[in-house]
Amino acid sequence: MKVPFEIERSRENLTARGGLCLFKEFNDRLKVEKTIEKHFPKPLSNKGYKASCFMNALLLTLYGGGESIAHTREIRDDKALRKLLNLKKVPSESAIGDWLKRIGEREGINSIEQVNDDILRRILKCQGIEEVSITIDPTLIKGNKQEAKMTYAGYKGFRPAIAFINELNLIVHHEFKEGNDNGGRLRIIKQTVEKLKSWGIKVRFVLADSEYYTADVLNYLEQLGIEYAIACSKDASTMEDINNIPQEAWEKFITEDDICTKQMIAETVHLMNQSNPFRLIVKRSENKKK
Repeated sequence: MKVPFEIERSRENLTARGGLCLFKEFNDRLKVEKTIEKHFPKPLSNKGYKASCFMNALLLTLYGGGESIAHTREIRDDKALRKLLNLKKVPSESAIGDWLKRIGEREGINSIEQVNDDILRRILKCQGIEEVSITIDPTLIKGNKQEAKMTYAGYKGFRPAIAFINELNLIVHHEFKEGNDNGGRLRIIKQTVEKLKSWGIKVRFVLADSEYYTADVLNYLEQLGIEYAIACSKDASTMEDINNIPQEAWEKFITEDDICTKQMIAETVHLMNQSNPFRLIVKRSENKKK
């Protein structure tokens, strides 16, 4: 049987990471490389790698599914990918590790924050966004470092607080924390709101978990006229007001899709020490243990 096509051996380099070209194009459009060079320290010698060389290797590795510095080797050894992306220099994993340590001991964290801020401002301007809602929530990172502290989850690690712009699903502010450290709640919200205000962006709504259920946070948001939804701590005074809600005030909870659930919803007014009265929305479910 005659084959309708011919097969020839190719000596061209092939890559399974061609999709990273789109990521590189995206970064180029946002001028990520130029922004890195603007804010990061210059190499100590003419033969040294620029900060963007290290960051390019790390960003491509992370976006490509890598989980450690050792995985940058796959980017460096991929000749076809490097040709496509015009990556002439890719540092070794040991060089990247040394650079991260060096930069961490200097002004590296501040440089990264400045790069993030510049890029985010560029995106907000491009999208024409003048008003945003934000979500502030801590996240747990499991750590194997000796200095890591115990978290409430029962393992050692870190617990940075992160503020997201909901409309873009991008981080606008963060504060690194260790173990169960939950201090500085009002400071984190203030810094987030004031940063966006300095960019000409108004915060209209804040969503946060019960960690931010404090009088100073609520008073600050109300003073600025920012609406908020914050999970409530079920302390004694809160439960007293919930138990005093009359039975006829409870209604079936209906979702945004008009689905009637088995849960009930009601609201009341609550007051904390040194705070203004605020609306408390309560949702309850049937106790299946009875």
